[in-house]
Amino acid sequence: MTRIEWNDFLSVGHAKIDEDHKHLLEILNRLADSEERRKRDVVAKAVNDMAAYASEHFAREEELMKAINYPLLAEHTERHKELTAKVAAWQRKLTGRWHPWHGGTFFAVLAHWLVSHILDDDRLVADFRRTGRVGHRFRKQAAGKEPFPALRPAPGKGLDPTRGPRPRRVAA
Repeated sequence: MTRIEWNDFLSVGHAKIDEDHKHLLEILNRLADSEERRKRDVVAKAVNDMAAYASEHFAREEELMKAINYPLLAEHTERHKELTAKVAAWQRKLTGRWHPWHGGTFFAVLAHWLVSHILDDDRLVADFRRTGRVGHRFRKQAAGKEPFPALRPAPGKGLDPTRGPRPRRVAA
């Protein structure tokens, strides 16, 4: 798998938070090498380091959000709890039966979560800190409107996500 390199696109404009994010990526990138991520001790150390450092980082981020009266603090904190639960599950998994592919799976899942969290959730905090306003997407949700209408097939065509799958016709 490819290392995730830090770039300015991932920056949220807060020096300490950006340094935290860089450090989290460094921990994760220990598993980018295919040989390293097959070693149980390397994966276990990365998972344990991720758990410890993410906890410190989340506390710093949540203090910042409290200090600026961020209106989506509860939702953001829930996202932090999601990652904490995922990492704790990996810690339990690593004490049980080991598979050499665990490291690759951990890398893929956490890389997706971390980059998505920075770009989606942390950027909203940065925007609020800079402008004092919550992002466009959440203003519409708060007003009870979806930012984009749900995509649904025309009646009688394909699946309707509100009703579940349609039964298939069996040729006679």
